[in-house]
Amino acid sequence: MVSVSASAKRFIESRCAEEGSRSWYLVIEWRAGEMENSRAADGSSIWHREPDKGWSVDLLGYGPEVDRELGAPLLPGVRVIVSPSSEHTFPGGVITFEDGWLRVTPNAI
Repeated sequence: MVSVSASAKRFIESRCAEEGSRSWYLVIEWRAGEMENSRAADGSSIWHREPDKGWSVDLLGYGPEVDRELGAPLLPGVRVIVSPSSEHTFPGGVITFEDGWLRVTPNAI
């Protein structure tokens, strides 16, 4: 379902080694576009919504208070959690490391 590129694996392993006592998770979630509210000249509200950002990934480390069995095993010491979305089904994908950031590229449906 989720694979990890070599560069992403190196980044994740490096980050996890910095704080080995934490439980590490890659959290994949759908991010909607930002909403912005402004006022027109007549005082009425104008709502503007940016396009959806799509699937994103974050590497999160938690202390011992978090259940160490959340999600599914992905790499040694790292689990993956796909946050449910009522509108979008995660089709699986590839985690890469580009320009200093983890990114997820979903599989084609």
